[in-house]
Amino acid sequence: MNMKKVTIAVLAIAAASFSMGAHAANITGTNDSIETQLCVAAASGNNAKFHRAVRQSQQSIRFIGKSVACNGINIKDFAAMHGADVISAKLARYQDKTDFLTATAKR
Repeated sequence: MNMKKVTIAVLAIAAASFSMGAHAANITGTNDSIETQLCVAAASGNNAKFHRAVRQSQQSIRFIGKSVACNGINIKDFAAMHGADVISAKLARYQDKTDFLTATAKR
């Protein structure tokens, strides 16, 4: 009975990892600019890869969250579009909320 549970658990883990790999986006950059590296790292969903790209850019994550656009989309939405929800949530903290408030307050 114990061996049966172990076998089922191994098969379940294998199936889950296979399905995650099948849905992972294979994003490649068109050039070697730091912005492209940031976009590729953000879309990958790999937290370590993203933070390494942030360090290499020598910019703050706040600046990156506010100013970097990937294919015409801000980096937070680009990451979310490719399933990198953790990185997208991290970048969402640095979005400028005052622009939205100012835009809705005008008559």
